Amino acid sequence: MASNKPIPKFQLAFALLLLGGIFFLLHEVNQRETFLNETLTEHFSIDQSAYDVEFSMNQFGYLYRLNFEDENRVEYEFFVKTNQEKEYVVTYYGHNSYGDSPLKEDEFTTLNEEY
Repeated sequence: MASNKPIPKFQLAFALLLLGGIFFLLHEVNQRETFLNETLTEHFSIDQSAYDVEFSMNQFGYLYRLNFEDENRVEYEFFVKTNQEKEYVVTYYGHNSYGDSPLKEDEFTTLNEEY
């Protein structure tokens, strides 16, 4: 037997708010990844087809891990943040190697000068 109870307005409002938050997050992820790709292309002449991008989010912000086709044991980590003027800034965190590779760095380098 189907219930004819109307959905309470606060549940509908909460669902719409949650949906709006998810769409905002997906938009930000896409915008920041696009900015990262453009920065790597403009400043370092690295074509987007040379790497794969993985996204994650942590307490420090939007983290993008790049895996280059020619370096399959190394991940390069970039944070895309906003500065005080609300502009995107790409920050290189370092590279983390897999297995017995000697490459390990922990440094922050801002790639674009607006930071």
